[in-house]
Amino acid sequence: MTLSTFKIFLLLMFTFVSCQKKSTSNELRNKFYSNQIQFDSLVTALRNNSKLDSLFYSGPDAALPDIKTIYPKEFELLKKLGITAASSHPNVCRVCPRWYYLKTDWPSEHPIYLIYNFTNYSMDSAENIKGFYKKDRYKNETWGLGNNWKMFSFVDTIRDFKY
Repeated sequence: MTLSTFKIFLLLMFTFVSCQKKSTSNELRNKFYSNQIQFDSLVTALRNNSKLDSLFYSGPDAALPDIKTIYPKEFELLKKLGITAASSHPNVCRVCPRWYYLKTDWPSEHPIYLIYNFTNYSMDSAENIKGFYKKDRYKNETWGLGNNWKMFSFVDTIRDFKY
């Protein structure tokens, strides 16, 4: 390949990548709903296997642990669902003993996280109820997906927590 052909190839690749369509919030929610059975099976596998679950005790943006050899089924499921980072957070509070954060590679202007909040109660928390929507002053958005799930678009860090 000549240098000029290589430059044209790079230009075309850059154009293709920069022109990829960003999904709307409706398209992102539909993507979740069309894969909800697989997402539910993933969190069930994590909840039922403490050894597997413990591999995800990390921050929300930590890379996926190297589970391909030991847990090939779960690894393929993570890849199929577009999960690039995942974390498990046990003992968060009395009513919500476990949260899972799943960072996706879904086409969006801002990173999309799916959050599963396992509760001790049969009712979803307000933010998990299907149809819930909130946009905070930092432009982060939350959509309730139902059944303990919510989708979060991360735009900016909340900087004014009061402890």
